[in-house]
Amino acid sequence: MFDIMSVLTSLFPVIFMGLATIFSLLFPEESKVKENTMGYARKIPMTEIGNSLSQSISQIAMMLLIIGGGGAFKQVLVDGGVGDYVATLFSQTNMSPPLVAWTIAAILRLCLGSATVATLTTAGMVTHL
Repeated sequence: MFDIMSVLTSLFPVIFMGLATIFSLLFPEESKVKENTMGYARKIPMTEIGNSLSQSISQIAMMLLIIGGGGAFKQVLVDGGVGDYVATLFSQTNMSPPLVAWTIAAILRLCLGSATVATLTTAGMVTHL
């Protein structure tokens, strides 16, 4: 069985986009409701809004760097010919594609030390192959 918190956390962006769409459909642009829902209109000082934004950006910055690193490393491997080598290496095997992808991710994890970068690199390589 899956972990409900993991699924819910991964669905938060979809939920928020859906709520924003419903909110924009229910309340037209000239509605007074939109004026009083966030930030400056609620008399929150700009310094507090700025501090909140700074804290949010600093918390997500590391994750964005890791994701970008995984994508960049995938491109280095593909441009360097490693992707083609891996494709020919596994082309004659009877292993299922998910097992091949898992094997590639496990090898990259051992080499890199970062599970996130290994996973993102593998995902990029497998879709390229």
